[in-house]
Amino acid sequence: MNREEVKFLTCAETAKLVRAELKKRLPNQKVSVRSDTYAGGASIDISWDNGLPQSTVEKFVAKYSGAWFDGMIDLKNYFYHWLLPDGSIMLAYSEGTKNDIATEKPDSAIAVQFGADYIHCNRHLTEDLQRKIAEDISKIGDLKFDGDMSASFDYNNRWYDWWILCGRVSSTGNLDNYKGVKLVNGRYEMI
Repeated sequence: MNREEVKFLTCAETAKLVRAELKKRLPNQKVSVRSDTYAGGASIDISWDNGLPQSTVEKFVAKYSGAWFDGMIDLKNYFYHWLLPDGSIMLAYSEGTKNDIATEKPDSAIAVQFGADYIHCNRHLTEDLQRKIAEDISKIGDLKFDGDMSASFDYNNRWYDWWILCGRVSSTGNLDNYKGVKLVNGRYEMI
């Protein structure tokens, strides 16, 4: 692939593809997708309340990143993709130390470079759900919740606020189906 064949998609055009991917993958989840351009690059910020964990959504959208940063040599490198007629994408080529990635052009595909260098995902826990998790923890453990989410306490020799502990307990679970908390080997986990 040579650079003359590559169509550059703006950050806004890339965000549109990301929205379509998330609508397909998360049809019942309200998701905010915001594009941001700045000197030296662009990014997309995705946020949602409760729902799937951040790591899961990151896996859905990582393929839309237009660049990656190699910290070992302090250099930003770029990805190029194949945009297929059905709207799906596949990695075509990567610059830099990941340049061993290269695929042949599929039939009717267009070579593109995405306008967003990086995609950031951020799940927010609603205050109601945080309170529910805190109440469930206090029912089964030695920690007493007085309703103040910002109250600090000592848990396993570390100081936490309730909202931090609730975030850690729920960090890997799907909060759409929250059923409670259990204590496993001295750690609180979602049921």
